[in-house]
Amino acid sequence: IMVGQTEVRGEYPFWMADGRVVYNGCDFLGDYGKCGLFWVGAGGGNYQQLTTDGSDTAPAGHGTRVAFMSAREGNWEIYTVNMDGSGLIRLTNNNAHDGLPTWSPDGKSIAFVSNRGGTWAIWAMEADGSTQRKLFDLGGGYGSGEYGWTHERISWAP
Repeated sequence: IMVGQTEVRGEYPFWMADGRVVYNGCDFLGDYGKCGLFWVGAGGGNYQQLTTDGSDTAPAGHGTRVAFMSAREGNWEIYTVNMDGSGLIRLTNNNAHDGLPTWSPDGKSIAFVSNRGGTWAIWAMEADGSTQRKLFDLGGGYGSGEYGWTHERISWAP
């Protein structure tokens, strides 16, 4: 994807249904210190900033909302934001790490990983953050390794 003659620079891309790509990055053509989530059209062009914290990453979208994880308040939690940057909502709030959100196909729920209780597991919640429940443990040394859990993804398929 190009902005003029320059490639878009970022990581963790997510393709929205309308063709826009949401990613973690910085304002590489302007203020390198302005980092967070951005979006750009599938055909390139100007990018738009959605969030303003450099730790905001792992975006997953449904409709006009994007779920993502951030360590903006000290540990990894899950948030949602509108594609125009408005309506930021924190969905999880605890001392554990919650992240890698993915929407259910109908957009009513969000699955995520968490190490609540000391064991990494897949959890789910309603799209507004209510009814958080553990689905199953991951086991097998999940969360360790060269890159760790923050560089992974989960997905939800019908």
